[in-house]
Amino acid sequence: MEEELRDMKAHKAYISQMHRLLLPFFMALSALPMTVSLEGTLLAGRDLKFVSSVMSSSFVLGCLTLMFVTRSGYGLVGCWMVLVGFQWGRFGLYLRRLLSPGGILNTDVLTTKKIKSV
Repeated sequence: MEEELRDMKAHKAYISQMHRLLLPFFMALSALPMTVSLEGTLLAGRDLKFVSSVMSSSFVLGCLTLMFVTRSGYGLVGCWMVLVGFQWGRFGLYLRRLLSPGGILNTDVLTTKKIKSV
């Protein structure tokens, strides 16, 4: 009987922690489709250097932030907030690159000369 009561308290603690993760989970999930579509647009425009530099730098920055968060004791919610920042940071950088004056959306990549040669 005592063991069952202790297990129920442990289950309630896990459930309450999972409830605290709902908001960061859906914040990270909401950025993913937009980020992937912008990344695909950049890859289709052959902007490989930019995509690889953003992925590398955001991965390194995310890992360093994650190490800081876990050592500071922010727990699982802190780790998920790092993921949220990682996803939304990538989205912001990709969007800024696409909308910049030198971005793929503002340049005329296919001129009539190139179209005739294809």
